[in-house]
Amino acid sequence: MLGKIAALDNRLDEAFTYLQRAVDLMSVGKPTHGSVGAAKFQQGVVCMLHQKDKKDKEALRLFRDALSIAQMNEAGKGTQADSARVKWRMSQVMERQGMAAEAKGFREAADATKRKLLATGLFAQGSGEEQEYDSLVGLLYR
Repeated sequence: MLGKIAALDNRLDEAFTYLQRAVDLMSVGKPTHGSVGAAKFQQGVVCMLHQKDKKDKEALRLFRDALSIAQMNEAGKGTQADSARVKWRMSQVMERQGMAAEAKGFREAADATKRKLLATGLFAQGSGEEQEYDSLVGLLYR
């Protein structure tokens, strides 16, 4: 939570440090727990906010880690919501990096999952794209 607050205040280095501390604390003995994936996802978002090439590459690495964790946990959660949200963010970074074809694939996969989940009526629809993806995941590990 402190990492998200610092990011909202544009204290990006501080935000990343808080989120790394969360990863370090949560990953002891359970490196594939959903909370670790959620923290890595948030670290990726913080890297995106820097809007620098080097940070975009770091964001992609973190999103790939978060995606791996999300996919490992899908069966237990019974949903692909976490994966969809990560793929959506990955597509944004890839687009900025000139990786249009790869970005399109991730974006289409994320959108298809989002449409499928929203069609169940079990998820709130947000007023914007970011809110819609966040609503799919809920509040548990954010």
